[in-house]
Amino acid sequence: ADVPAGGLAALRLEEGAAKSAQPMGRSSDTAIENEWLRVRFKAGALEVYDKATRRTYAGLNVIEEEADRGDAWDFSEPWRPHPILRSVDFPSTCRCVESGPVRATLEIRTRMRVPRCLEGERRSRATVELELVSRVSLCRGARRVDVALTFDNQACDHRLRLKCPTGLASDAVLSQGHFGILRKPI
Repeated sequence: ADVPAGGLAALRLEEGAAKSAQPMGRSSDTAIENEWLRVRFKAGALEVYDKATRRTYAGLNVIEEEADRGDAWDFSEPWRPHPILRSVDFPSTCRCVESGPVRATLEIRTRMRVPRCLEGERRSRATVELELVSRVSLCRGARRVDVALTFDNQACDHRLRLKCPTGLASDAVLSQGHFGILRKPI
């Protein structure tokens, strides 16, 4: 029913058989879709196909983990170079946990082994498990993908970055600073 702004609508309930709810699009344990988008789990990452533009965005939702000797505000890489670990290089599972008439959701679980901490300028040989859980959802009629990422971080002295390459070209990035928006060259 249409409800006017700040308004009221009268609704009437009628007895009868309920209509059966149909899923909003095709879904499997590795793919979901709605009217506008198709999302696939492929080789440890997400691939999104935009049906309106016929454009595919690949390599999305990849987590990068690297050594960081900075504080809570600033990244400072150690003097000694260390490899960057990527979630796509670790085992992942994907399953469809919701496929209804309004929303479909994939759950992706990735178990990374990462160094426990920095020891001086070197990463420790001791490692800890970092389990990443992404819940990737599409809603009926939505032209966006919702991603909720959770993890229990037991490592120190590192940073995690979520990579979502778009293929867009730019010579600068705008980011939030303490007292305004900062323009930083790329």
